[in-house]
Amino acid sequence: MEKGTSMGNCLPLLFPNLLRSDDHSSLEEVIDNASGSNTIMRYPDSESAYTNELWVSETSSERRRQELLIEDPKKVHVSTLLEQIPADTYKEEAKMRDIECPICMIDFVDGDPIRYLPCMHCYHKNCVDDWLMRSFSCPSCMEPVDSAMLSSFTAHTLTGLESLTCSSAASGIHYSLPPS
Repeated sequence: MEKGTSMGNCLPLLFPNLLRSDDHSSLEEVIDNASGSNTIMRYPDSESAYTNELWVSETSSERRRQELLIEDPKKVHVSTLLEQIPADTYKEEAKMRDIECPICMIDFVDGDPIRYLPCMHCYHKNCVDDWLMRSFSCPSCMEPVDSAMLSSFTAHTLTGLESLTCSSAASGIHYSLPPS
């Protein structure tokens, strides 16, 4: 066999642009970035290849998130609006009407982060945030979650979410007013 092509030495064949070094304590990888040029990323020294894989996974997913935000300014706008929708914590003693998240269909557990939309539907915070990044409408009633609704909703939050969940509007009971 030729030198450099023996078993276990296939990296130079797969990654010809990989820098060669006698110091094998750190890992290097050639990464194609968006412009098509190659860059070399050096990972911190570690005793475990698994730890290095986790580090690679974390940094690449963070880079994808940043690229997505740069590519799609609408998502930046939506994430800004999401910050204005109040989040709360599920409390079993509050005897809330909703006992499961309609998106993931998993029961709410005491202490779960939840989010109420202006239409008063309740979801796990992560579930509804992910949904709203794709479609800025309520998954249950398809009511748009726009800035006008947000401003009216935030005016009601001064009394607190718990008083609203016990209201007739939240429980689905509607009273008809006598004609005037």
